[in-house]
Amino acid sequence: MIKADKLLTLEVIKEFQDHIYDLRLSTFKSIEDDAADALPQYFKSEMILDGKSHPVFSPLFLEGLNSLSDRAARSLSKHRGYLSLCGLTTISDRTAKMLSRHRDTLHLDGLPTLSDAAAKSLSKHKGYLGLSGLNGLSEAAADAFSNHQGVLNLSGLTSLSDANAKILSKHLGHLHLYGVRSLSDEAAGALSLLKGEMYLNSSVLLSPAATEVLKRHGEVFGSPGLAQKVRPRKLPSSQVG
Repeated sequence: MIKADKLLTLEVIKEFQDHIYDLRLSTFKSIEDDAADALPQYFKSEMILDGKSHPVFSPLFLEGLNSLSDRAARSLSKHRGYLSLCGLTTISDRTAKMLSRHRDTLHLDGLPTLSDAAAKSLSKHKGYLGLSGLNGLSEAAADAFSNHQGVLNLSGLTSLSDANAKILSKHLGHLHLYGVRSLSDEAAGALSLLKGEMYLNSSVLLSPAATEVLKRHGEVFGSPGLAQKVRPRKLPSSQVG
């Protein structure tokens, strides 16, 4: 039986083991360490391709969790598929270190703030990293994320300083900044050096000079309104995060 307090236990997982995909993970508010230890294995299957067996990892939608122990974070980080923990509004530096070991899409979009130490740990994550809930970014955190390898979603930021734009321009993957409302000429110039694709909102305020420099970047994506400004190339559907 599923408990009224929505605690995900090992017993609940075993109860659903023969029809595990009927278990609505997103409805649980907390998870026992034993359950976290076992969960990745229950969402792993095998696919036969060209006569060979290949592992398939189903997504873990755990958006309802509002807390996570270090042990549970370590266990869930071993899952090799999509992992959503958007219900977390705070994480310890140690939890961030555990989650940084995850090697697929990781959503932590419920976090409004992040310590510099946690940012440094999460910057080591490889893959899509969703942090669209962050409402601010220190220069130390920006410096850490400039080393991240993969898609970095910082769409919760409504402003971006010239210093942070210059730092983030070193990021080698795709950068999502949909929430940024305006960019100075200096910030636009810095971001035009970004090696990966950049995503901005169509309503972002840009001077003619900033618009021109972003045109030269050629990999800026947004809604049609922005497309008319900077004429981006078409985004392949396989690259949408």
